[in-house]
Amino acid sequence: MADFSNDTSLWATRALGASAGAAVSLIYLLPKSRREAASRFSPG
Repeated sequence: MADFSNDTSLWATRALGASAGAAVSLIYLLPKSRREAASRFSPG
């Protein structure tokens, strides 16, 4: 099995994908306030 634990580009790609997914969820269901947006974006 390959060891990907230190591959920076893989982690950057994962972070970008997670951020994009969280942004899509915010667009799909618009939050009522900035606090709600932040609370939904941060776990994503």
